[in-house]
Amino acid sequence: MAAPKKPETPAKPAKPQTMADEDAALFATLEKHTEAILSNPSPSSPNSLKDLRSIVTVVKSATSSMTSVPVPLKFFCSPKKEDDDENEDDAKERKLKLEKEKSNAGKKLVKNTGEVTAANPNSKQSLEKPPPTRAERFVYFLAFRSIVDDWYASNSSPNSPPPSQSETTFISEMSELLSIVSMTLPAIEEAGPASNSANSESSSKSSTPESTEDAPSTDTAPPPPEALAAAASALKAAAEASKKDTSAEEPDDTPLLPVLYYRILSERIAALGGKGKGAEASDLESWGSEYLRSLSFQIGVKYGEIQIAGNDNINDNINDNDMNDDTPTPNPNPTPTPTNSKKSLDMTLPELYDLVDIIVPYLLRQGPASGIEAVDLLCEVAAIDRLSTYMDALSSAAVAATASNSSYDRVADYVVKTSNFEADPIDRDAMLTAAGKLYQREGSHIMGLRILLVREWNGAVPKEEMAEKLNELFEAAAVKDKDKDNNNNNSDSTRKQMAIILGRHRCSYEFEETSAMTEELAEELNSLIGNENLSEMFVNLGRELDVVDAKTPEDIYKSHLAETAGSFVRRMSNNVPVDSARANLSSTFVNAFVNTGFGSDKLMTTEGNEWLYKNKDHGMLSAAASLGSIFLWNVEEGLNVVDKFLYSKEQYIKAGAALAVGILSSGVRNDADPALALLSEYLAPEAESGIMKTSSAVAMGIAYAGSAREECGEPLKEIVEGDGVEGKKVDMVELSMAALSLGMIHVGTCDGEAGVAIVTRLMELSDDDMNHSHARFLTLGLGLLFLGKMEAAEPMCETLKTIEHKIGKYAVNTVESLAYAGTGNVEKVQKMLHECAQHIEEGADAEHQAVAVLGIALITMNEETGSEMAMRAFEHLLHFCEAPIKRAVPLAIALLHVSHPDYSVVDQLSRLSHDSDVETAQNAIFGLGLISAGTNNSRVAGLLRALSEYYTKEAGPVFCVRIAQGMLHMAKGLVSLSPFHSDRMLTCAPAVGGILAVLHSCLNMSSTLLDKSHYLLYYLTAASNPRMLVTAKPDEISSMFPVTARVGQAVETVGQAGKPKNITGFQTHTTPVLLSVKERAELGGDEWLTATPIIEGVVLIAKNPEFEEPKADDDGKKTSN
Repeated sequence: MAAPKKPETPAKPAKPQTMADEDAALFATLEKHTEAILSNPSPSSPNSLKDLRSIVTVVKSATSSMTSVPVPLKFFCSPKKEDDDENEDDAKERKLKLEKEKSNAGKKLVKNTGEVTAANPNSKQSLEKPPPTRAERFVYFLAFRSIVDDWYASNSSPNSPPPSQSETTFISEMSELLSIVSMTLPAIEEAGPASNSANSESSSKSSTPESTEDAPSTDTAPPPPEALAAAASALKAAAEASKKDTSAEEPDDTPLLPVLYYRILSERIAALGGKGKGAEASDLESWGSEYLRSLSFQIGVKYGEIQIAGNDNINDNINDNDMNDDTPTPNPNPTPTPTNSKKSLDMTLPELYDLVDIIVPYLLRQGPASGIEAVDLLCEVAAIDRLSTYMDALSSAAVAATASNSSYDRVADYVVKTSNFEADPIDRDAMLTAAGKLYQREGSHIMGLRILLVREWNGAVPKEEMAEKLNELFEAAAVKDKDKDNNNNNSDSTRKQMAIILGRHRCSYEFEETSAMTEELAEELNSLIGNENLSEMFVNLGRELDVVDAKTPEDIYKSHLAETAGSFVRRMSNNVPVDSARANLSSTFVNAFVNTGFGSDKLMTTEGNEWLYKNKDHGMLSAAASLGSIFLWNVEEGLNVVDKFLYSKEQYIKAGAALAVGILSSGVRNDADPALALLSEYLAPEAESGIMKTSSAVAMGIAYAGSAREECGEPLKEIVEGDGVEGKKVDMVELSMAALSLGMIHVGTCDGEAGVAIVTRLMELSDDDMNHSHARFLTLGLGLLFLGKMEAAEPMCETLKTIEHKIGKYAVNTVESLAYAGTGNVEKVQKMLHECAQHIEEGADAEHQAVAVLGIALITMNEETGSEMAMRAFEHLLHFCEAPIKRAVPLAIALLHVSHPDYSVVDQLSRLSHDSDVETAQNAIFGLGLISAGTNNSRVAGLLRALSEYYTKEAGPVFCVRIAQGMLHMAKGLVSLSPFHSDRMLTCAPAVGGILAVLHSCLNMSSTLLDKSHYLLYYLTAASNPRMLVTAKPDEISSMFPVTARVGQAVETVGQAGKPKNITGFQTHTTPVLLSVKERAELGGDEWLTATPIIEGVVLIAKNPEFEEPKADDDGKKTSN
C-alpha cells in the first residue's frame, strides 16, 4: 500500500529585498571581482580588466551624486569606531575582537588555495565564505594601492620599456577607482552611528541563509601571498599602531591629498602609455560634480603648498596655449614635497592647470551656482584672468542648453564682490578685469563701465588710457543700441545711460564725431556728461514733491518750539550779550544750504540785498558766495544774478561773487566756460594778492574739481610755486587754498607736476609758515593727488618723511590715508592705530594723530566689515587716548556715515555733543549734521534744537548747531552728500575731496570755521548731488515719465541660489521718489525695461516688447494672464 502523499506545503513567499539585502549582495559582488583580480597571476589580463571595469561601473553608479558615503565604498574602507559612550568592558572586548579579526584575516588570506576547513569539508556552511570583515576590506584597498604604486615606481624611469596597452589601461582604471575610494576616507571617519549600524546590519544580513542564497557565489580562491605581501605588511603595521592608539585607524602611507594624488598618478600612467594627457574631459566629468568639488579643493591646497615651498615663478610654467595643446607637458623642476605630507607626488603646476582646464568649463556649464565654484577654484590657483578664455571656449549651443545668459552676470557679480576681499592690488585688478570682460561678453556694457571706473579709482587704468577704453566701450554699446533699434525699441539708450553715469561720477570726458557716432549724438552725450540739464531736472523734482517754496532760517530753527524762544533773537539772557554778527553769519549758511539749487530764497534774492550788508568783512564774502549755492548747477541764470556783485566797490562782496561763480558751476560743464574766463583774470600773477585771489582759488577748485584740465590748474600752480610779481610775498592762506584747489582739480590723477610743486614749496616753508593753521591744506591738496592710488604714493611719503617739522608727520598720514581710501587695507589701519597709541601731552604736537584717526575712517569707508571694526576701535580711542585724538573721533564717525543717520551712530554722537571738552562737543555737533545731511531726519532735528538751548551762552557750539541744522535740511531734503553711488560701488573723488576739506578744517575749528575761513564750508557743494530716482524716455530725458517703483532696504543677494529679492520692507511709489543711502529701488511691473541694472538717479526706460496688456473680463475688470 502506497504511503499517503504528504500534503504540499505552500511555498513561502519571497522575502522582499531590503536595503540591507541589497548591500549584502553588492558587497558579495565586489568581493568576488576583487579577489578574482588579486588572485590572477597577470593583473593586466583581459579577465582581470573585465572584473576591474565591473567594479568601476558599480562604484561610479553609486558615486554620481556623492551626497553621503555610498555603500559600495564602505566595502573598501574601515568603518568608524564605535560610539564613545560605551562602557570600559565593552570597549576592551571590542578592541580584543578587532585585533583577533585582523590577525585571523591576515592568516586566512595567505593560505594556499587548496586548503579547506578541517571541521567538515562537505558542509556547505563551512565552504561558504563569511562576509568580509573590516580588516579584509581594507586589505583589498591596500593591495590595489600597492599594485599601482609599485608599477608606477618601476615604469616611471626614462629607461623603462614602454608598457603594454592592456597593462596601461588596467593601471589607469585602477587609479581612477582608487581616487574615488580615497575620497571617502574622511567621510567614513566622520560618518555618524547610523552608518555604523547600517554597515553592521548589512554584514549580519549577508551571513543569513536568505541573503547568501540570493547573493552571487563567492567560492573564489583567496589571492596568492605574493600579491598581498605589501598589503599584509601594511595591515600588520596598522594593527600594531592601533594597539597604541585605537583612534589611529588610518595607515601611515595614506596620501595627504588622496583624490589629487591618484588623479595625477593616473595622468602620468596614461602619459607613459603614449596616450598624451590622461584626463579627458568626458572621462573626468563622469565621476560627478561632488568628485570634482573635492578635487578642486585639493588642487587649491596643493597650489598653496607649492607657493609656500618657494615657487615664485608660477606663471612662467604656464603656457597660454595649454588648453589647446594635446602634447604632454614637460615636467619642470619638481617642487620639493612638504615635510608634513604622509605620501605625495612631486606634482607640478602644469599638471594642476591641466585639471583646472577641465574642471572650470564643466562647472561653468552647470549654471550660476557651479560657476561660482569655478571662480573660487580660479582664485585659489591665481588664474582668474583665464575666466574670459574659458567662457569664450564654451559653445553658444552648450550655454543655451544649460543656463541662461543672466547666470553669467551673476558669476561676474560674484567676482566683483570677491575682489573687495583681495589684498593684493594686482590680483584685485585681475579679478575686476575678468568681471568686466564677462559683463561685456554678456552685453552688459553699463556694468562694464562701472568696472572700468572702479579700476580707474584703484589706479589700474592710467589717465592717458582712460579715453581709449571709454571709446571702445561706447563703440561696443553702439552695436547693442543698433540691435534695439532693429527691434523697434528706443535707440542709443545704452550710451545715453552710460553718459548719465559718467556725469554723476564727475567725469570730464568729451566725445567727438566718429563713424559710429553722429555729431548730434556726440553733443547730446557731452551734454549728459556735463550735467547741463541737472538743474532743470532738480527743480522739476522739487515741483513734483511740492517743496519749491523758499524757506527762511527761522523755519529751520523752529525757535517757537524751544523753551526760551530761541537763542538767535537779539536779546539779553542773564546779562550775556548775543553775538549778532555770528548769528547773521550762521543764518547765511543755513539759508544757502536749505535753498540749494532752487534759485530763490527770502534773504539774498530779494530787492535791495539788505541781508548782504547785515554782515561785515568775511561775513559779506560768505553772504555773497551763498548765491552760488542757491543757484547751484544753473550757470546761465546764476551768472546773471551774480554778475552785478563782481563790480562792487566792496572788496569782500566782490570776492564773494567770484566764489559764487565757482560754486554754481560745480559739476556742470558749459561750452563757454565762463568760470574759467572770470577766475583766471583774478588769479593772474599780476593780480593783487589778498582775499580776492584767495576766494578765486577756492572757486576754481570747486568749479573744476576732478576735471584734470591743465588750463585750470596752471594759474594755481604758479601761486604754489611762488612765481608772482617780484617783491611780492604770497601769504599762507592764499598759498594753502591754491594748493588745496590744485589737488581738487587733479584729484586721483597722480599728476607729477602738481605734486612736485606742492611738496617743493612745503619743504621751502619756514617754521613759522609751517605752524600756520592753514598749512594743513597744503598736505591735503598733495594727498588728493594720490586718492585711491595705493602704492603710487609711497615715493611721495618717503620724501615727506625728510621734513623734520611736525607738519611732516601730518603730511605722511594725510597722503597715506588718502592713497588707501576705501581699500580696507588692514596693515594701514594698524599703522594708523599705532600712531594713536603714542602718548603725546602737547596738543600742538599731536595733530598728526588726529589725522590718523580720520585716516582709519577713510581707509575703511564703504567696506562694511572694516567700518564695523573701525567703530569698535573708536570706542577704545575715546576711553584711553588723549584729548587731540578724542576730538577727531566724532569727525571720523561722521565720515563713515555721511548722509546715513544710523540710530546707534546718532546716539553716540549725541552723547559726545555734551562732552566736557568744548572742541569735542563742537565736532560731535558738526558730525550730527554731516551724517544727517539732506535727510530731514526728525530725531536729529529734535536733538539739534535741544543742543541750541543747551549751549545758549556759548557762541562756538551754537554756530555749529546752526550749521548742522542747515546741513540736515539741505535742499529741503532732496540732496545727499554721500560720495558713493551706483549701489555704493563707485566713489566720486571730488565729493571725497570736498568733505575732507571741511573735516580738516574742523581739526582746528577755532582758527578756520569759527574764525575768518568759514567760506571753506562751501567745499561741501562739490559733494552735493540729488538723491532722487527719476525715470525718463531716451528721447525726452529732460521730461520725467512716471512709472511704478518699489523702494526698500537693500539686500545682498550675490552668490545666493535661485532668484532672491533685492529689497525688503519695500513700499510702492510712483516716480520720482527719494532714495536714502542704504535703499534700493526696482520697477513695479513688467511693462517697462530699464537701461541699467542699478536703478538710481536718472534711469532711462523703454517699453517691454513682450509685455501683454491684461485682458478685461465680462464685468470690465482687467485680469492678468
